[in-house]
Amino acid sequence: MRCLIAVVFLCSVWGVSGYSQENVMQVPDCEGKAVLSDNDGLPVFIPLSSVKESGIYTEEAFKKGVMEAEQGNTTAALALLEPLKEKYPFASELLYYLAILYCRQGDYDKGIPLLEDVYSELNDPAFREPLKNAYFLKGLRDARENRLTAALASFDRVIALDPEMDIAYFNRGLCYSKMMNYEQALENFLRAEEKGCYSLELLINKALTLEKTGDRDKAVEAYKEIVSDFPDCAPAHFNLATLLEDDFMRTGEYDRDGADALHHYKRAVELDSSLYMAAFNISRMYYKFNNLHMAVEWMKKCLELNGDFPEAHLSLIRMYLEKQAYNNALLQLEVMEEKGYNVPEMAQLRNEIYLKTGKTNAE
Repeated sequence: MRCLIAVVFLCSVWGVSGYSQENVMQVPDCEGKAVLSDNDGLPVFIPLSSVKESGIYTEEAFKKGVMEAEQGNTTAALALLEPLKEKYPFASELLYYLAILYCRQGDYDKGIPLLEDVYSELNDPAFREPLKNAYFLKGLRDARENRLTAALASFDRVIALDPEMDIAYFNRGLCYSKMMNYEQALENFLRAEEKGCYSLELLINKALTLEKTGDRDKAVEAYKEIVSDFPDCAPAHFNLATLLEDDFMRTGEYDRDGADALHHYKRAVELDSSLYMAAFNISRMYYKFNNLHMAVEWMKKCLELNGDFPEAHLSLIRMYLEKQAYNNALLQLEVMEEKGYNVPEMAQLRNEIYLKTGKTNAE
């Protein structure tokens, strides 16, 4: 049984012998994080003459509100600035500060329309960056909360504002992946690469998506690139091994595919002891190579890593029977009974052990 490890949004389950087990390794989003402004402060813009003429700069509440905003005191700043909106509904800098403060609170539905108004009215590139970042942060939140259509709309707007923002393409690709639109996901991952995004998260999601689109050869190459550049990435070793094992099963070429699959499975379990499925798959491969001793050792390793894996218990019992190690087979069966497993095959195996040894239930 092999299980494809997925990262971030992607998840796939591969089953063998009627058994399936899902492993998902969570990896953080793409390296790099957009913020609303440097050091989480508010950029200071040159006051506009039209704003000055409106009289807002004579308002003590505006001066104090700006001071509180720039010191990061969002609640206090809003308490001072919000009442001014009725008197100065078109004061661009007031609307701008309110927009940033709303976004700081995560209220993008209030903040973004104000930022759009300011950007549209002033047509000043200086206001494009905070607008872009507000959309980006809203997109991240919507994606996290599974509002994928809204997230896509936000990332679309980010890219319209800044076609060079690589992590916007990456995150848009993640949304498409979760929606199972793998062609669009791959297109966005490739665009992110073109724009300069380079991270483990991007590479492994690209490799997974290549598998989903059926381009296994490119997926293998993508995983090989990952294990070369990020040799400690256990999921990449595991997923590469599954593809190489498939190639071996198809071609029978041990030196090219089988040995490499074993190597990457072993590397995966060395790097991450939670990957008990790698040990299970190694055992299966050794069994196929007629190396029963190594098959038993790796199945025991699998159970060391996860003792609550019934298929591994059953496989080990079958191999003990094949080795004529009947006492070991019976002990393993008793372990399953102690754990409370009630699998129909257990009774059949017990009968087979008794038949081979001449023992009975009473003994």
